[in-house]
Amino acid sequence: MITSHLPRLPSKLRLPMKGTALIIASVLALGGCASMSKQECLSADWLARGIEDGKQGAPLSRLSEHTKSCGKVAVVPDEPLYAQGRARGLQEYCTSEVGLSQGSDNRTYHDVCPLDRERPFLVSYIDGLELYALELENENADDQSTLTSLLIRQSASPGRKDKNLLSKIGVLQGTISANLSKRLQIRQRIASLRLRLN
Repeated sequence: MITSHLPRLPSKLRLPMKGTALIIASVLALGGCASMSKQECLSADWLARGIEDGKQGAPLSRLSEHTKSCGKVAVVPDEPLYAQGRARGLQEYCTSEVGLSQGSDNRTYHDVCPLDRERPFLVSYIDGLELYALELENENADDQSTLTSLLIRQSASPGRKDKNLLSKIGVLQGTISANLSKRLQIRQRIASLRLRLN
């Protein structure tokens, strides 16, 4: 018989097996979310859907996702209407302000802006990525400072192993490493985007 070394939850906090199965099924169902629900497909305004997707900077492949979702209820998107709406939405997306916001949130740019609007968008997008990278650097500096003080505390009592302290040290080291990796990826994206601008 295998016994667990984990503490048992008080009975008030435990879910019955039926409840646990329901939660697991719900999570699995959400994992395969379609781009549009049955109801959205049946009542779709393809111009409005295109505008919304354009405002979000969605790639044209989003229409394929909608086609797949709506195909399940025998609805075929109106591609010309969707494309017209998406072009209008992209006019709102492809601005300096949105570029800065998207970059500072480290969002992916899907190369959707028309040529006449792409340069101002990308310049601001790069500025936003620079801001995001600086935030990561500041977080790393704070984490490095905390890590140093934890290491000093640990070395002050070499014979004693404080599991909580060692755990915090491990978490901080992982966070610092992940942030360094993210920063490197961002710097590479920035360099690639700058080459496009030249």
